[in-house]
Amino acid sequence: MTDRPFPTLDDLLIAALEHASVERLERYADDIAATSTLSELLALLERIYADDRASGFVRIVSEMVAGSVADPELGPRMVALVEPWLDATEAAAERVLAPTGLARQSRRASSPSPP
Repeated sequence: MTDRPFPTLDDLLIAALEHASVERLERYADDIAATSTLSELLALLERIYADDRASGFVRIVSEMVAGSVADPELGPRMVALVEPWLDATEAAAERVLAPTGLARQSRRASSPSPP
């Protein structure tokens, strides 16, 4: 057993990414909720992506995803970090598309259950 708060480098990196991801999602939550059209949502997502590229966040996440391919324990942890973003984006897309009739069921509701 170790006294270190993060026993491995992966634990430290995941904790840092989780902290940054939660902070970013909270920062953008009101903007996401305020979108009412698909064009507004796409413009916001472009801005978030540009901010993430400028801050280096995209590069860090990309490198962590690449590293998770070779590490069976890291992969699911990376997926868990992305899930809240997928949920928020999916909910926003369904909300802005609902008036058009193009909204679809949640990907989780429409995906088959594991055997």
